[in-house]
Amino acid sequence: MPIMKDIIPNSAKQSDSKAQANGHKIILCTGRQLVRNINGDLATIDYDAIRGVRALGAVTKVGETILDRVCLF
Repeated sequence: MPIMKDIIPNSAKQSDSKAQANGHKIILCTGRQLVRNINGDLATIDYDAIRGVRALGAVTKVGETILDRVCLF
């Protein structure tokens, strides 16, 4: 699968950095299961957490720590 590049506008990256500087947290929601590697343009943002969403639930992870796990059944 090819790595997608330049899919996030520089203005969005700058907004993320400014939000973090103002104390906000940046969380990547994958829309899929948790991923081990973030590639391409997505790897240029310093995320505070990653949220993986699956058909039957979701997981929020900061580093290697799982903050919450939601099961929908």
